[in-house]
Amino acid sequence: MAVEYEISVKDRTGAEQYLLTGNAEQDRVTGDNGGYLSLEYTKEVNAPGLLTFAVDAGHDLISNIEKDWQVEVKRRNLSIGLDWYVDFGGLWRAQRRQTDTDGRQTWLGYCPGYAHFLTRSEVLYPANTTDRTAFTSTAAETIAKRLATYNATLSGTVADGRDRDVDSWGGNVTIQADGALGNTRDYRCARKNLLRALQEVATTGGGDFDLVKTAAQTWQFRWYAGQLGTDRRASLVFSLDYANMETPDLFENYIDYPTVAIVAGQGVEEERRIEIRTAADHNSLYNSAERYVSATQYTTAAGLQGAGDLWLAEQRANRILLDFVPVETEAYNYGIQFFHGDIFTAVYENITQVKQFVKTTVSVKPAANEIETIKLVTKLVQ
Repeated sequence: MAVEYEISVKDRTGAEQYLLTGNAEQDRVTGDNGGYLSLEYTKEVNAPGLLTFAVDAGHDLISNIEKDWQVEVKRRNLSIGLDWYVDFGGLWRAQRRQTDTDGRQTWLGYCPGYAHFLTRSEVLYPANTTDRTAFTSTAAETIAKRLATYNATLSGTVADGRDRDVDSWGGNVTIQADGALGNTRDYRCARKNLLRALQEVATTGGGDFDLVKTAAQTWQFRWYAGQLGTDRRASLVFSLDYANMETPDLFENYIDYPTVAIVAGQGVEEERRIEIRTAADHNSLYNSAERYVSATQYTTAAGLQGAGDLWLAEQRANRILLDFVPVETEAYNYGIQFFHGDIFTAVYENITQVKQFVKTTVSVKPAANEIETIKLVTKLVQ
């Protein structure tokens, strides 16, 4: 049996209202409208991702669906022993109507992942508020969870010093217990978007985060030490020799690649505090380029150094791009041997890299015998 997909559409309370299977083309012939025409979803590490699905324009869910209805994609492949599981969950937030050249009308729904909640808040505490916008020598996990606690749950209140109370959706968000894991650092983030702040913490923090559904209408903010997935670098290898890699494309780009950060803090002229940070692959002879980085929100050496390291890490992130199409084989199956967020080893020509799957896109066209296409975007593990 081939891989199968279903879309479960639930109201805000988590009660299922529609179950869409991949039979929409047949439904168009019979006059029913229960199925979906196509679906595509992208999962991203430390970001919401997005689901897009299409149904016939006459489907009755169109007149009933409301903002923040929950939409979940379920997947199974019984031929390899993989039973139903939810591979993506999101919130309906946008729609589009289209008519093709044959006059057939289609409706598309757009659903960002559950981490979309984290985009809805700013870090609304004054600058230099200890453990709210100013963190000194603090574990990355602790920083992330305090930011989420006071900007994505009902703990964020005017009485606590926030500019406004977190809206009522924060009552559905809980925070996983803090293990104080990750790298220790200084960090400042007043009036910054919450998701952006969390992404900055994760970039050099030694971990990833996510907002995970734990009940019908409850989500928990979690920190994953190391990475979101599992470190499978010793057992999960993609290469042409294993027939699990197609169309590899290796691109190394150092045309505009700064490896020295001149990090400037507060003060003026000769009184301005400066810290110099260099990338791990900096070489004074052949791999050196300086850039000025403003970081006036920091007053300590550790804070300026952390800001410089973060900036350099962002510059390096996509300098070596080894892209390929993963091929599922008897020994390599998405959902069993490898998952979104996993760390793995990729081998191509004389290049061996330890990488992480940071973006997973699944496209399904059921009219074409449930054809599934999986594309994975990776990043080099620092």
